[in-house]
Amino acid sequence: MGIELIVKIILSLLLIPITSLHVYWLCGGEIALDGALPNDLTKLKTKFSPVSLIIGNSLLLSPVIAVLIYLILSFYVNLGPLDKFQQSLYLFFSIVFIVRGLFGWLINKFTTKDVFKKRNIRIYSPVSFCVGVLLFILYGFS
Repeated sequence: MGIELIVKIILSLLLIPITSLHVYWLCGGEIALDGALPNDLTKLKTKFSPVSLIIGNSLLLSPVIAVLIYLILSFYVNLGPLDKFQQSLYLFFSIVFIVRGLFGWLINKFTTKDVFKKRNIRIYSPVSFCVGVLLFILYGFS
């Protein structure tokens, strides 16, 4: 088994649950959402109307889900015209995930929400950084 296949499997095992959770949130689910937002969810609900929350939710989550699905599919299937950009996209998204991982530790200074701070330090930032490093390894093998 080659290193490229191992990296793709590890990335799939990380990205599939992340994608599923984002799809769940897009469909209106709220489990684990409060801990994933640096702002208080109840304050957001009182500040914005339900329609604007749905629109904002769709505008923010749809591109994230599309990127995650693209990345997972690109590991295993031919995506036609997007294949010529595959190496560049791996590099771009590896940088995005690494920067998210690194800046995740800095953003804790801008929020007072303890549950988000804990999860950001222990889960979100390390996972994001690992995904970025794995994508960069995949970029090197592509």
